[in-house]
Amino acid sequence: MTEDQEELLEEARESIAASSLLLAGGFPGYAASRAYYAMFYIAEAFLEELRMSFSKHSAVIAAFGQHFAQTGRVPVEFHRFLLEAFELRHNGGSACLSFKQTRGQRCNVPSSYCYSCYKEKEMRGAGGLSSSSCF
Repeated sequence: MTEDQEELLEEARESIAASSLLLAGGFPGYAASRAYYAMFYIAEAFLEELRMSFSKHSAVIAAFGQHFAQTGRVPVEFHRFLLEAFELRHNGGSACLSFKQTRGQRCNVPSSYCYSCYKEKEMRGAGGLSSSSCF
């Protein structure tokens, strides 16, 4: 694992911790934003493997889908979660209130945590997790 990948994973871990605290504190919009960033940092860590870097979030998401989800290197759900979180982040707090009620505690923080675990295990050669073990 490169130093850049280690740093991205640490950013993801911190974002997951912050997201959990924010959700527990009644701030679902901010929690969704932090969960998105956790997944975004991990997508960047995956792309770093291919020496790919982008300045736009949409480009990172598209490249992650193309090179990892569509090829089966990661469970397709991870790309879907990243897309959903990206949308929530852009829709603002009101969309996140309904997200909290319908999916927040099942999908928001746990999916970003699972995504992080998958990447860390995959990078360390432990084979990652199956999608069924996470969701």
